[in-house]
Amino acid sequence: MKKTIAASAIFVLAALAACDGTMQGVPDPVDAPQSSKNNPVPLSGDTIACAGGDDCEIVELGCCDHCNGGFAVAVNKEFASEVAERNSQSCGDDELCTEMACAPIFPRCRDGECVYVDEVSFGWQSCENDRDCAVVELGCCDHCNGGRVVAANVAHVDDVKESMSDQCDEGYACTLMACAPQLAKCEQGLCAAHPDPDWGIH
Repeated sequence: MKKTIAASAIFVLAALAACDGTMQGVPDPVDAPQSSKNNPVPLSGDTIACAGGDDCEIVELGCCDHCNGGFAVAVNKEFASEVAERNSQSCGDDELCTEMACAPIFPRCRDGECVYVDEVSFGWQSCENDRDCAVVELGCCDHCNGGRVVAANVAHVDDVKESMSDQCDEGYACTLMACAPQLAKCEQGLCAAHPDPDWGIH
């Protein structure tokens, strides 16, 4: 019995040595196409190919958005509808989503493939001085009347509007209240919006 155990142990050690830590004959894992949090979708080829960032689009595929338990992918705009149709989760009428907020994601072209980056990588709030920052209204109404506003780097205003603006129905009614305009400031390297302290002073 001892000889059998010893022989088995030698065989196991020899097999492990042959592997040399890399599992010979098994290809290295390939990075899955980028997806958010859950259920990566196998996308490749023309579906994610790009020549520039304008070629790419974020597609939410979960029953909930990527902030609330769902997931999203970055794909070539020409295939966005097809990807959504073929890969979106089947959702029941009683599907409940949380209402958490998280970092927005932005489509980018990297090494010829569409990927997304979050706000930290994107740097849409980064600044060196106040001139780097601009106020961006994102709500269906302005910030005085139920909407929302952010301060963004002036180079990224269009991207922020496209990626973060609320979707508004035609004929959406807003109140007509007045309030202090927002000013964009650079604070500790990040753009921030604050009410004008001099508003209303005569």
